[in-house]
Amino acid sequence: MLELRHRRGGSVIRLITTRLTDRVQVGDRETGHCYDPHVFTREDVPGSDRNGDSAVGLGPRQLVMRTVRRCSLLTLDGHALLDRAALPGAVYGRRPARAQVAALESAVAELFAIRLLEPARGSRDACGQPHFPPRDGQRPIPLIGYRPARQRVVRAWGDTEPGGEGLRGVQFVPGHLRRLRPGSLPSDAQRAAFWEHCRRLGKADGWELPHGYTFVTEHTRGR
Repeated sequence: MLELRHRRGGSVIRLITTRLTDRVQVGDRETGHCYDPHVFTREDVPGSDRNGDSAVGLGPRQLVMRTVRRCSLLTLDGHALLDRAALPGAVYGRRPARAQVAALESAVAELFAIRLLEPARGSRDACGQPHFPPRDGQRPIPLIGYRPARQRVVRAWGDTEPGGEGLRGVQFVPGHLRRLRPGSLPSDAQRAAFWEHCRRLGKADGWELPHGYTFVTEHTRGR
């Protein structure tokens, strides 16, 4: 969230950001400044990165997540809601085949089950426009909802912003993958920890540990 100030008749523009009390992580992004929730919902979707933006090669679950976040109605807090009946057309931009529709419906059910998306109810007016929350006197319709997963970033006691003094020698280590020795397998606890980590981040490209890796949960190290 940027605030620009310019004195009348002056030649200098000051750009100011507003810091948050606590740093937060939204999906894969961490921020310590005020931000627009709508931007976080629309960006960082499957198939989008700093090098380009394309749905080519995405599977059904990724296509659903990308479409819901890009084509939905947005609430003030960045919650995205899509008319479920409009999903196939929004994904393919044309009349899809039955197999494609079935694959999308299966993907929606899977994303509901792992709570990366959630079902909701809305309504449709006489002109065909969906609304949320549902309005009295209008036909109710099912919606697909995406709610950005926000979590406060936990840092070591005494830690400060980069460049501050903080507690020297103490480092916060976020959750990450680690390669296993040949023949070793991750424990059920680490599989569950990785599943929960992916759920919190809102990842749409799988939640099972890759073969040959385990998951190290977030922790601090040092004195």
